[in-house]
Amino acid sequence: MLACTRHLLEHLKKANPQPLLDWLKGRWADLKDLATTKISLEGLTLESQVSQYAKITANIRAEPTLRKKIREKINPYTESLTEAINTFIPDGKKKL
Repeated sequence: MLACTRHLLEHLKKANPQPLLDWLKGRWADLKDLATTKISLEGLTLESQVSQYAKITANIRAEPTLRKKIREKINPYTESLTEAINTFIPDGKKKL
């Protein structure tokens, strides 16, 4: 789901990213301790915020133990991520 979200943000740059960025910001407190580098979302550009999705998904692929921890933290929020994606996609379709 996170990789899908990152790809949507990368390819639908003209769409309003706010639903997805709001979701990420809401989960960031749980996820930032799992990132291999210290990151803050405050004051970052859209491209920088999108790159945070990339860092998380890269960590998931690279480290099996980290993958499990990230999944444990993300799974309870799968429904809200799906809602954020479903809010984002219609705007992206309009911008294509």
